Amino acid sequence: IPDDETNPFLIWVKDNSFNITKVVAGAVILLHLLDWILQWDRNKKRWLRTFLKHIVDEHLCGDTYQTRISIMRKQRGYIVFLKTIWHHVIVNFINNFKESSWKSAFKSIAIHLFSDYLIIYVRYSYPKSKKSCTYFRLSDKAHKRKYNGIADKCFQEGIECCVSTVNISHINLPLKKEELSQKNRKEVERYMRDCYFSNEHYDSLRNMHKVSNNLYAVPIALNDQTIWGVVIVDSSSDTKHNYKNDLNDCMASYMKIISFSLSSLK
Repeated sequence: IPDDETNPFLIWVKDNSFNITKVVAGAVILLHLLDWILQWDRNKKRWLRTFLKHIVDEHLCGDTYQTRISIMRKQRGYIVFLKTIWHHVIVNFINNFKESSWKSAFKSIAIHLFSDYLIIYVRYSYPKSKKSCTYFRLSDKAHKRKYNGIADKCFQEGIECCVSTVNISHINLPLKKEELSQKNRKEVERYMRDCYFSNEHYDSLRNMHKVSNNLYAVPIALNDQTIWGVVIVDSSSDTKHNYKNDLNDCMASYMKIISFSLSSLK
């Protein structure tokens, strides 16, 4: 607004721009919190979880492969920040005291408030797994082919990706990669390379409750062809398995159902 503006309303807006920004930002965060707490889309999530169970039961031999299938969606950083504080600090409050894991808990908080993240929207796993707060910050260096994992690559490029690599689930990941033994470090670096994790995103591995080595990611495209999120099929096993082969004949049809459900169900 120009300094010589004479309109009283615009002058008021200029004088109170900072307070207006705070009110608007607070209102946006409040609406997101209400959506999170009240779960207005719980019927949609319930249907999608049932549909994911169908996919696992029909095609993925859940009890054999111990498979998970997840729908991940994009969400703004300030919402992920609040969710990670809730999960890592408040929900695990007593556990952090027992195991003296406060340092790790605070390091797991998503701190980039104005970045975009991929978080779990709905998941089905067999056997049933613990609730987790896994998230992947969308890389701002994707144009340099520096991704934050297979989900990030799939979302940003809009193409399906399939990986079967070394199993590192037995390795206890320290705060810094340099603290790993030489043998374990080589395995972790191979895993990161195969699963499209650039070196700066090592912390993403630590935030994963279960580090899977068999992964299949498919982008979710809405009717307007925008990418809404990603479907991830994964498992952790010493045996390599290609999930794309299991779902090759039906995945295109299943993705249309998921896209329609996200667009239409309330």
